[in-house]
Amino acid sequence: MKPHVPIGALSRHLSAYRPLFRDRRLFDGFTALTHGILASGGLRLSQIARAAPRTTCTEHAERRLRRLVHGGNARADVRPARLTRVLTELGAQRLAGSDEVLVILDESDLRKPHSHRIEHLDTVRSLDDTLVHGFHTLTALGISSSGPRALLYHTSFSTLAPGFKSKNAEYRTAVNAVKDALTAHGVTRILWVLDRGFDALDFLRFL
Repeated sequence: MKPHVPIGALSRHLSAYRPLFRDRRLFDGFTALTHGILASGGLRLSQIARAAPRTTCTEHAERRLRRLVHGGNARADVRPARLTRVLTELGAQRLAGSDEVLVILDESDLRKPHSHRIEHLDTVRSLDDTLVHGFHTLTALGISSSGPRALLYHTSFSTLAPGFKSKNAEYRTAVNAVKDALTAHGVTRILWVLDRGFDALDFLRFL
């Protein structure tokens, strides 16, 4: 059974991304794309187009979604780094003015054991500790001392992607982004929660 996706709630959440699009039609395509991903439970553009509202599973609809995803439209800035910056800003706004924020930084594996042709497909560990195809993800969740919570950062990366430096470089990018955003919104103290995957001495000194 395909998951139910509340279109109204999703549209309200995505409204913060509207400035990235130079016209309403492109933003509606972005909203339909996001809904299609959640509703189809996959990343095949043909399935996304079929599940997305206000689209039909035609070559034309799939082609438009492909252009949007791969940055083929100069009027839509949907680069991953740009989307992440918006996400960080939204989270920091929710926690604005907090005296203290607890930030949980977590690296997890996005497993794609049946995939073979995805760009820069990496190797990660399965739940039974065998090697499978997949990607690495990095997420930061903020919890204020007064209770509100917010997603502050999320990205996926591959050690095989061009320009990849190191996991520590990815960690530092996340930490800097979160610290800068929270500080700009009046947060006076940040406490970091890390597991042993972040125990490299140079990274701990950086914190």
